[in-house]
This record gives sequence, C-alpha cells and structure tokens, in this order.
Amino acid sequence: NSNNRSNLHELDESELQACKDGIEEFSTNSWRSERHTSLGNVVWAPKVKSIFVVRGKNKFYSNDKVVERMRENHCFMKTRFYRCQVMTGNRVIFDWKRTFGSIEVLQVVPSQSSGIDFEVDRKLHGFRRTSSAV
Repeated sequence: NSNNRSNLHELDESELQACKDGIEEFSTNSWRSERHTSLGNVVWAPKVKSIFVVRGKNKFYSNDKVVERMRENHCFMKTRFYRCQVMTGNRVIFDWKRTFGSIEVLQVVPSQSSGIDFEVDRKLHGFRRTSSAV
C-alpha cells in the first residue's frame, strides 16, 4: 500500500514535539535554575536544510544529554551533536562580548530520518498518527 509506505517516513505529532522540545531545551537550558529566554542561537541553514543551535560549552555541564533525551523521546529527525574548540587553544569569540573555550552545536535535519532506529520503530509500531485531521 503506497499510503502506508509514505507514512513510514512521517513523524507523528508527539515525535515532532519531541524534536521541537529538544531544540528549545538545547537552546535555552542553563546549569542554574533560570533558563535563557532568547532563541537567537537557533538558525536555519537553507543550503544544508538544517537547523543549528550553537551554545558555549559550560564548564559545569554539557548539552549532549539533551540530544540523548531527544532520541529517547522519539525525535526521529537526523540529529548531530558537535563539540568544537579552537585548535590554537584560544577562546571562541561569540558576539564580541562573550568568549568560550569550546562550543556545542546541535544540528537537526528535518528532511532526513535518524536512520535505523526510526526504521525499527516503524516496523515494530507502525505509524502512530495522534491527530484526527486527515
């Protein structure tokens, strides 16, 4: 059935929400109790059809756990986590005011699935549309 086949590559609302929540958490979380409110570090890169979120690496925690939670919560978009550091050991100048020793980058590719885990989930559970809209 071609309809079922096309559904194999679609995400349901809860899976889309898991991706959205993860992007927001990566962008705004803080090791202190207050969260950052700006999403100014979230950018769309049309040439690579990706959402990028760039954060300075805090010495007390890493955002890599956010990416793990995204997958655990069934965000099946292709995601990549990068930790980057200047090779010379200098600090990264972020916005002419703040500098970081390292930066962490989340890349989300909405047009691509995460791969085998997505395929296995679809084979085990099928397409779980949570919306009543057709």
